[in-house]
Order: sequence, then structure tokens, then C-alpha cells
Amino acid sequence: MKKQAGFTLIEVIVTIVILAIAATAFLAYFGRAFTGSAVPAGQVQRQYALIQRMETLTAQYRQGLAAGTLNLAAISCPEGCICNITNTLPGYTTATDHLQVTCSDGEQTVFAIFTQ
Repeated sequence: MKKQAGFTLIEVIVTIVILAIAATAFLAYFGRAFTGSAVPAGQVQRQYALIQRMETLTAQYRQGLAAGTLNLAAISCPEGCICNITNTLPGYTTATDHLQVTCSDGEQTVFAIFTQ
């Protein structure tokens, strides 16, 4: 009796078909993951830009506090932000004026309140 020393043609074809199906599923899954990964990166960049605008306002506010010459009306509102000086907040009225700042970029919003 002779020993068989290899694979049959059917075994090789079945192996190739299984690998082709696995590769197709792998590419279909990771293809979507790689093309969709740019969306969160863009959201992070826009959020960082909003935070930078708010940091600019905070720096102006702190300089005014340190110098003792804080004037909320003198704080310049960055582009893309809405600045309102008021003495009311939702639900109650404050004794002093404060600056409400809302910076928006599409779906993302950063809000802050600066007081005198």
C-alpha cells in the first residue's frame, strides 16, 4: 500500500474558497471602519477650535481681574461666538451683571458665564 503525500485538488480549492470568503468579510468590515474614522477626527478638531476661542475670552477676563480693571463690555467676542451681558439666568436673577458666552460650530456648543 502506498502512502498519500499531499493534498487533493478538492482540498486545495475548498481552502482557497474559505480564505477568499474570510478576506472579503475582513475587507468589508475594516473598509468601513477606516473611511468612517475621519468623522470623529473632524469633530475633535472643531471642538478644539471652540475651546481655543473660549480660552481667548478666559485670558482676557483673567487679565482684567489681575489688573483690577475688569469691564465685561470690553471683552471682545471671538468670531463664531455670541456674547451677552445680562443679569438674568434661566430660573433666577443675579445682583450683578455677567457675561454669557456661547460658541457654536455645527452640532457642538461651548457655554461659559463670566461674572464681575
